[in-house]
Amino acid sequence: MTGGGLSSWQSSLGVYHQGQKEEYPLRLTCEKQDLASGINLALRAISGRALLPILSGILFEAEEGLCLRATDLEMGLQVNVPAEVEVKGKVVLPGKIVGEMVRALPGGRVTIQMGPEDSQALLTCGDLSLKVNTYEADQFPPMGSNLEEAVSYNLAADFLPQIAKYVAVAAAREDVRGVFSGLLWEDPGDGRVTVVGSDTYRMAWMHSTLEREPGRAVRAVIPSRAVLDAARVEVEEGTAVRLSLTESHAAFAFSEVLIMCRLFGLGYPDYHAVIPVSFGTRITCSGHQLAEAVERAGLLAKEEESKVRANLVNLDITGHTIRVSSQASQLGTFSDTVPARIEGQPGVITFNARYLLEGLKAHEGGDIDIEVARSFEGVIIKSVERPDVCYLGVPVRLE
Repeated sequence: MTGGGLSSWQSSLGVYHQGQKEEYPLRLTCEKQDLASGINLALRAISGRALLPILSGILFEAEEGLCLRATDLEMGLQVNVPAEVEVKGKVVLPGKIVGEMVRALPGGRVTIQMGPEDSQALLTCGDLSLKVNTYEADQFPPMGSNLEEAVSYNLAADFLPQIAKYVAVAAAREDVRGVFSGLLWEDPGDGRVTVVGSDTYRMAWMHSTLEREPGRAVRAVIPSRAVLDAARVEVEEGTAVRLSLTESHAAFAFSEVLIMCRLFGLGYPDYHAVIPVSFGTRITCSGHQLAEAVERAGLLAKEEESKVRANLVNLDITGHTIRVSSQASQLGTFSDTVPARIEGQPGVITFNARYLLEGLKAHEGGDIDIEVARSFEGVIIKSVERPDVCYLGVPVRLE
């Protein structure tokens, strides 16, 4: 792929000729697979509920190679695609239909061209051709931030996938939940970072020490959607990912992909206040065995007709076992037993099956430690091998 990077992204986003109409003739050729892959990445930044028609489009800019850009005004994504450029220029094409058509093309080379007086772009691949209406490139909105004052981190190739697996699983999945659909990034100023996710029903966090220049403290809430999209970008082992944080934006810079997003405003609650500090029971067991038992129990629990008791599973902690049970009043009951090492007081705890299962699956690779608060108001789940990663589950109280 061609070079791009943070500086080219910033400069391209910073230019917006309000009210000025320009013509952008262009002609380029690229491999179908490269183009399809680039468009698929760019489409992640396009909302299904675009506020403006042009926001459903992808900006194609041909310079030294082909650069694709898309934005929904909250997140922007740039992808560099290798291409042979005969005539430099830029145009905005409707993202969804062009993406579907390019994916459906046979293998080979695709040519995209548009003349100075054309209102349509022509895509050809062998004997196949597609003419598609365009949007004016000068009306494509910028979305960016001056990153000169940003705090930047070098992230290992597997860091973002770990955040997606261990932390983002606990974040709210609905945009309407505000800051709870984001991940809190907290750094006192020396690179000792804690990333937190919560939808108010459960919480997960991960501690890490990252490379950065010592300086100001950071407390930012990054949309989990942007983190998850960044985690899906393929990164070669040993290659660092650059994360830059300003007061208003986050930028994830890869070799050929760059993702920028607006941060949520401050207002993330003090997560320390809900972490139990006193534990009455400690359990060690196989994460995989317990996850399997909870998953089976959940199959029956979801059939419960009572909304109050639907999707609930019970953990009966006693002796040397955890008995996992559930019921559906119109169908029957389920019970399974998982061997465990248990220290402290016995008891029965009720959980939402999905919330508990998602926490267990994140840590099911080996043995897990489960710490139960003295008041049974919460449990902390963590892998024996990864004590730096924790999942807090909140039991359901039934009157």
